[in-house]
Amino acid sequence: MRSMLHARTRFASGIVFACLFLTHRHMLAFEVQGHGPYRVQALKTLRCRFQVRALAFSPDGKILAAGGCGYVLWDNPTKMVRFFDVATGCQISGVPAPDGVWSLTFSPRGDTIAVQEAFRGIKLWNVQGRELVAKQTLGDDGQTGVVFSPDGTFLVTNRGKTDIEVRSGQTLALARTVSSHQLSVTCLAFNPAGTILASGGWDGTINLWEVPSFEKLATLKGHKAPVPALAFCRDGTTLASGGVDKTVRLWNIIERRVTAVLRGHKGAVWAVDFGGKRALLASASEDATVRLWDVRAQQEVKVLKSHTDIVFSARFAPDGVTLATGSTDGTVRLWKVLPALKK
Repeated sequence: MRSMLHARTRFASGIVFACLFLTHRHMLAFEVQGHGPYRVQALKTLRCRFQVRALAFSPDGKILAAGGCGYVLWDNPTKMVRFFDVATGCQISGVPAPDGVWSLTFSPRGDTIAVQEAFRGIKLWNVQGRELVAKQTLGDDGQTGVVFSPDGTFLVTNRGKTDIEVRSGQTLALARTVSSHQLSVTCLAFNPAGTILASGGWDGTINLWEVPSFEKLATLKGHKAPVPALAFCRDGTTLASGGVDKTVRLWNIIERRVTAVLRGHKGAVWAVDFGGKRALLASASEDATVRLWDVRAQQEVKVLKSHTDIVFSARFAPDGVTLATGSTDGTVRLWKVLPALKK
């Protein structure tokens, strides 16, 4: 049987976006395979007209932005960033992205979103009015990451082969350029305090930078292949990295050393993100799975297998409970990850 989540959202423009048809299996919570300290509920499946490469939650957790490149065969191509209402699953708005999207991120205030378009540059959009605030053409140098500093002062991106560009978070004016890796920069992440920037490289290393001086603090070595994914835990003491070598590594930032190597994925790890207060980590992979890890126990606790193609993105909402995963199968899936019920 099928049922429709019957809700619609009307913006000032008068455009009404209809919600998706969802099976009862996706409307109702269910227990994902296995047992352990967490239980997972599948909430909604959101269908996009492109292969999803990037996801971002607004700071209040009410809006989910999805962007990507190409399009899926069962629909016509629509090159845009889509905004979804997390509570209803409805698409409520969007902004154009003519050549697709590599990366996107909300400002700390949530009023603007930075969109890194494939081979074109960066654009800042007003979220509510969908107005272009600023843009910077960067050419076809293959930018793959963009991130706001926690206070919104900086917007950091990689430029060209090995450089990091530090720009104004309001105007995109260039503040400085930092030479960072021997090979291309693949990902970027700030610690919650905004005092450290981590950069991952095609050379398999992770560099730590002091902010705002952007002087190098350390180089972390351990991955045997490029590092396309980084995330700090919420207290900033642990850094997670995902590698093309199929591993997830946990690093003690204070001692600058690896504390765990998590194995289980059968393909490159493209995204990592922390949920809960600290103890939960999600990783997304080329093997079409999302794996949940208990950080304290340093072991896998769940495997999510609903996607049918590469999972490029996995992001927890600010509540630390709602998880969004995006895949080249053209879908975004929303999950709720909760502590297991006590017997």
